[in-house]
Amino acid sequence: MPVDQSLVGREFPPTSQRTVTTDEVAAFATALGGTPDGTVPPTYPIVLAFDAMNAFPGLRADRPVPDHPR
Repeated sequence: MPVDQSLVGREFPPTSQRTVTTDEVAAFATALGGTPDGTVPPTYPIVLAFDAMNAFPGLRADRPVPDHPR
């Protein structure tokens, strides 16, 4: 799939400060098929990136594949 050239060079807007809770981390670990053990999975920062992606006009983190017809 080609890159939409109108998005090249654009930046995500800054995100607001976020408090990460042990419950959120445990839910994330469980969703990955792991056992919540108090450590933060190395992939957890994607949660913060989703906040930025969801604020980006025209991009939805919950729909990584375009749903428009070709």
